[in-house]
Amino acid sequence: MITKKLHKQQRGALYVSLIWAAAGAFLIYLCVQIWINGLGTESKGGFGLKHLFSSFISYLSDKEGEVIAKGVVTALFAVSFIYLLVKFFKSLYGILPQNTQLGKSIYRQMPSNADFKSFCRQIDNDMQGGFKDFGGTVFASSSWIFEEEAMCLKNVKEVYDNIPSGGKTVILKDADGASLEFDFVFQQFAVELAEYLKKYLPAAKFVSDNAEEPEEEVIPEIGIMHSWHVQKTLEEVQNYKELAEKGDAYAQTEYGKCLLFGKGGVTPDGDIAYQWFEKAAAQSNEIAKMYVGHCVLYGIGVKKREVKGWQMLDAALNYNYPEESSSQPLAEYSEFTHEDLVQLFWDLGDALEKSIGVITNYNIAVYYFNMINAWGHPEGGERMSHYKQKGQEWIKTD
Repeated sequence: MITKKLHKQQRGALYVSLIWAAAGAFLIYLCVQIWINGLGTESKGGFGLKHLFSSFISYLSDKEGEVIAKGVVTALFAVSFIYLLVKFFKSLYGILPQNTQLGKSIYRQMPSNADFKSFCRQIDNDMQGGFKDFGGTVFASSSWIFEEEAMCLKNVKEVYDNIPSGGKTVILKDADGASLEFDFVFQQFAVELAEYLKKYLPAAKFVSDNAEEPEEEVIPEIGIMHSWHVQKTLEEVQNYKELAEKGDAYAQTEYGKCLLFGKGGVTPDGDIAYQWFEKAAAQSNEIAKMYVGHCVLYGIGVKKREVKGWQMLDAALNYNYPEESSSQPLAEYSEFTHEDLVQLFWDLGDALEKSIGVITNYNIAVYYFNMINAWGHPEGGERMSHYKQKGQEWIKTD
């Protein structure tokens, strides 16, 4: 655990400081002996150091320049002693827990109003019981902080990171569906942890959000009308199109939805729908941004980037529920209609169920499907029928 690692590094700093102190004391001892017994050989009563130095020192000593020779040797020892003294104080400074290598990393990222010892104890408490009880988002500084913990994850099934797209997150998932998220302040730390895990968890599946990944061969279905979709007449569709061409963001979004789901009898066209969503999103239309995320998640009219799509959908959820709780009412400033909100929950549940851009989490997926069902849409109940509850957990039956 963190406290244990800190104590280990403190002991290491203490041992090093004792070594530097011993070396410095030995130099002082040598200087005293030089001035007492001289630099001559042991057989002539000297301390026997003359031959350890250059011929110049021996020359000075032999030509009755013993004092000068002693001074030169003392000067050399003095420089060495200063070097050892600096090393001693540096290692002594490292004995304090917040000055150890690990302590510096923790101190750099802990909340400004937090107490160092309390923060370390909190991390220890989070780590009690190992991987499954860690929970939530973990703020860390470098992969080596969690070396022992990572080595204990014998049943890690998947490791996901969003490093290629500029992210700083590494998520681990075990065979039982429990997950652990590392959310780093600096991307380099996420890189270190990912590399470490690849080395020590060769059996795990590693998934990255990579913009260079090949295109998916499966063409996603479009034009599917669910019960929550509001049908439009051909005249309404035409009106949306005319307004969209004039730059109206709301009309661009609605016309894109008509093309995406085939409303008003229009032929579904995902490519054009995505283009309209992009134009509306560029005008800060939040609904359009959500549908852009939908298209990116499934690869409709644009290259499929699952992680990016998930992030956009998650941002839409946070926009509607700023307190990050689905028990909160829809944000007063939100333009989302019931249709848009249910579509958002459907996409989030589908992604969590199928691990599209995010680690699988059946419990939350069922929660979203249950909400859709509670709102009177049978598709949510149909998706829930593929699950059964076992204790506090939901298990997929097929």
